[in-house]
Amino acid sequence: MLTGISITDPKSFSATTIAEKPAFSRVEPRMNITWHRRPTFDQAFAQWRDLEQRLNWQALTSTTRWTQTWLKHYGDLVSPEIVIAEVNHIPVAAVLVITSEQQFEGPIRLRTVHLGTAGELDSDSAVVEYNTICAEPAYQELFLENVMRVLANRTTWDEIRLDGFEPRDIQPLLENYPQFTLRQRPCYCTNFPPHATPDNILEQLTSQARRAIRRNLRSYEGATVEWGDHVELAEEIFDDLTRLHQARWNAEGKPGAYASAPFLSFHKHLLKELVAHGQAVLVRVRRGDEVIGCSHLLIDRQRGLLYQSGHAPHESQRSPGLLTDWLTLLACQQHGLTAFDFMAGETYHKRRLTLDTNELLWARWIRPSWKRTVIDRLRDFKRFSHRLISGSSRSTSSTNPSANEPDQSQPGTAAEGALS
Repeated sequence: MLTGISITDPKSFSATTIAEKPAFSRVEPRMNITWHRRPTFDQAFAQWRDLEQRLNWQALTSTTRWTQTWLKHYGDLVSPEIVIAEVNHIPVAAVLVITSEQQFEGPIRLRTVHLGTAGELDSDSAVVEYNTICAEPAYQELFLENVMRVLANRTTWDEIRLDGFEPRDIQPLLENYPQFTLRQRPCYCTNFPPHATPDNILEQLTSQARRAIRRNLRSYEGATVEWGDHVELAEEIFDDLTRLHQARWNAEGKPGAYASAPFLSFHKHLLKELVAHGQAVLVRVRRGDEVIGCSHLLIDRQRGLLYQSGHAPHESQRSPGLLTDWLTLLACQQHGLTAFDFMAGETYHKRRLTLDTNELLWARWIRPSWKRTVIDRLRDFKRFSHRLISGSSRSTSSTNPSANEPDQSQPGTAAEGALS
């Protein structure tokens, strides 16, 4: 028995496939899948909005609001397509597909394909996390399978990348396509049980974390928390956040995220869109006129995702960053969110302030090509060079034992550092 899956792919304008089902499966309606390019994006987004309204869709990075804003700021640098699936002329699934030439490995430019808002230059990237597909659950697996079948048949890409997905959303796809290699990253978070209070959340942390939090609460006695859930206040807090964020990273000799004009422009525009619809909040912790720190939260399925932050410089025995993150976590619970999530990244700070962990996946299907051969040879040469340099250093050390001894007459040497 066959169920029909009609696919219109603008790369060929004639591709139509039929998805086979086991003979004992029930007859299902025909799924029509259409690939839209820019001239028909208005139609595609209208269908996508109908779908998310019908599903009460709350997965932020697969909403039309997030996607259209991303395309306004990054779309001219990539080749976007929107894929819409319909059953009985009703949209049941939608996804953005990006073909990009903005990714590099060393000096080699790659052509990459992404599902969702990804593929921009790394230095400008919005870094999508908790990526997913807007789809009715009953159709998601079949939809993804057919999207991947079309992409697999294209011959122009170097890699297909699935960026920042939860394992449950793409596991069936990965099982069918073992060509993907995986990178898994933890997201440290705290899920708030019903009737949770600040005290019982605090008491579940380690004794060391509790001491650090209480010490900072005493040091910043009188600190208040502002919950910027309307646009005017959110924009004011955002200005403080970018100022503090940039000052911190510039002091370490790094550019900071907001040095990127596309990144800054994207978030200024997105802030107005999201805050007005309850999909983002800016949080500020202050004591009088002193701004201790600010947090930029994305609201995804009633979870507060800590997207970015900025805080005053660290002082001896006082950590404005720790205090800001802790009070932001409590503010999420007090405003009815179900969780606070640091998003992907492995740090001691994130681990000690949270109670739970999620996982996100980054998957890559790397197609063999001359580019891959060159990349592999360059890596081999780099490893060989490092071994050669390392071997030369060991040889010098063995013939000249004093080479590793610090110069006691010079300040700031290894000897001085070892004592500090």
